[in-house]
Amino acid sequence: MSEFFDDTRSELMTLEEYGSDFRKRRQDPHGSRETWKVERRQFFSDPDDPPWLAFSEGRWEESVRLIEANRPSYQKYYEEAAAQGVTLYRVRIVDEPLQPYVHWEIHYLCLAASVGEKVRVVSSRDVVKYEEIDPLPEIIVAGSDTVYKVLYSDDGRPTGARRTIDINLARRCETLVKGLYAIGEDVDAYFESKVKGLAPPNLRQR
Repeated sequence: MSEFFDDTRSELMTLEEYGSDFRKRRQDPHGSRETWKVERRQFFSDPDDPPWLAFSEGRWEESVRLIEANRPSYQKYYEEAAAQGVTLYRVRIVDEPLQPYVHWEIHYLCLAASVGEKVRVVSSRDVVKYEEIDPLPEIIVAGSDTVYKVLYSDDGRPTGARRTIDINLARRCETLVKGLYAIGEDVDAYFESKVKGLAPPNLRQR
């Protein structure tokens, strides 16, 4: 993956610095009006998120209801992005069999897709050629020249990011994510074919 992201050329940012910088660059009127994200990890931890907390405690139906209850805030976020002329794209890579967290997250991604994010699902079989040494990192391309590798603790909590400002790197990473997006399945179709009707996941399967 070094051809797409080289830690030695990047700047380490705290979670707060990364969030602020991403918002600024996403809104740059002179930059790209698209952001491209690839999501590879099969588990994330977010104890501050009520739907995630309910999920982690095995309260499945409540968790799904709480996801839907977040619709107004998601609607506002994507409306603001659209008003700025920004389109957000995400590729969600999934291992098979489907892991409990991803099973749950697909519900969140369907909500995001319904209010403006462009989300597609790609099987991990289709990224093997990029993962001879390590799994793909979580990458976001923002503006015309900025790439973030988002960092997480061992238990899946976001801790910050490494940022590289390099137009050629940004183009290579964007080409990678666009290529995966092109072969992906829209998240709502994936939900209908692979997720809808499944029994609540076994949280001990990770």
